[in-house]
Amino acid sequence: DGSIDETTRILSNYGSNYPDKIVIIDDGICCGGAKENFAHLLTFSTADYVMFCDQDDVWLPNKIEKTYLLMTEVERKHPNCACLIHTDLQVVNDKLHVIHPSMFSYQCLPKRFYRPKQALVQNNVTGCTMMLNKAALVVSLPISNSAIMHDWWIAAKVTLSQGQVVFLDEATMLYRQHNHNTIGSTRVGFYYYIKRMFHLVNVFSSYKAIICQSKSLGFDCAYCLVWIKLEMLVKRIFCVN
Repeated sequence: DGSIDETTRILSNYGSNYPDKIVIIDDGICCGGAKENFAHLLTFSTADYVMFCDQDDVWLPNKIEKTYLLMTEVERKHPNCACLIHTDLQVVNDKLHVIHPSMFSYQCLPKRFYRPKQALVQNNVTGCTMMLNKAALVVSLPISNSAIMHDWWIAAKVTLSQGQVVFLDEATMLYRQHNHNTIGSTRVGFYYYIKRMFHLVNVFSSYKAIICQSKSLGFDCAYCLVWIKLEMLVKRIFCVN
């Protein structure tokens, strides 16, 4: 993304040393951010399965194997279906000391959505834990400029297209938290929302982004979205999964 440090040189060295594993795409396009970069990279993918490896998080042993085994199990039950697998994460600090063993518990996130439209107002899929098959990639592209983040957009597209979004209830990586996170993990509870009430501009900005993304996903009933969001908030405040 237009790095001016040693990133390009380091990547070029890896590409030269492992040409059968690493392909460097140097097309002169500077996309602008994580969402835009992933959206651009996905257009180059020819693989049967895609995973996102980004930032400075640490993958635990067998992350790929465990995710892939669940993926193939889901695909056997739902052939020719768009499938997305995602997992829990351990929340750690910059020294990799565990803050909480489960991000889903830490943030009171639902492990699954029982109604597709719930995916419009809340994202419970963390991009760095995802594996999607080619059918999921096809239904997700192109990623709209109105998308809030690439992982939220993909999860919503797969859900709304009657695909399978399946949660592996196990932490497969260490999710590092520090002062420079683009997207981070914050403990969510009653006091979290009390503090948010004092930042109403951010709250309204968040709702506006959700409505814009939902319209791009083909759903433009803002009134309905507000009620779904309120329902999800109440459940999240009281950690009702």
